Amino acid sequence: MSDYETKYNELKKKYDFLKKNISWESILKTNKCSTELIEDAAEEIGWRAICRSQELSISLMESHCDKINWYWVSRAQKLTPEFIKEYAEYLDWSCISQYQKLTPDILIEFDEKIDWDLVSQHQTLNHALLVKFQDNVNWDLVCQYQKLNQDSLKEFKDKLNWHYVQECQKLTGSQINEYRSYLDL
Repeated sequence: MSDYETKYNELKKKYDFLKKNISWESILKTNKCSTELIEDAAEEIGWRAICRSQELSISLMESHCDKINWYWVSRAQKLTPEFIKEYAEYLDWSCISQYQKLTPDILIEFDEKIDWDLVSQHQTLNHALLVKFQDNVNWDLVCQYQKLNQDSLKEFKDKLNWHYVQECQKLTGSQINEYRSYLDL
């Protein structure tokens, strides 16, 4: 056996050992990997781990849309409204409703796919959105997690859970006086 073949075999053994024992999960959790590394090692790493741990470009996700883990893309990646529209059928809408920053256009276009309980709790809903989606939102959760302005208090006073309003909203003295009959004072 030549010196070259001996060195090659030693390197191959080391490579095989590392390949078998490397913890891609640990590497991905603590390091930002280049697109090139991700593409080169995707089969060894696994798309679930990549989608969960790495910030992926839209172009990388689009070029590997048949391989990526859609649950983790929906949950852990920053998605543009255009990407959401293009790949709506593949996305996990519970994750989208909770973890993505949704535009009014997305809420309108996909109101049937949206998990409105999660939107009521995790998205920022202004008065105009509350008006538009008053029959979709969970008013108990809105009262607990949204900041309600005077217009919302007035317009939706009969939909609001005033126990949660009293507990979770910062009411002014004039609001307390105005809504005294709804409050548990």
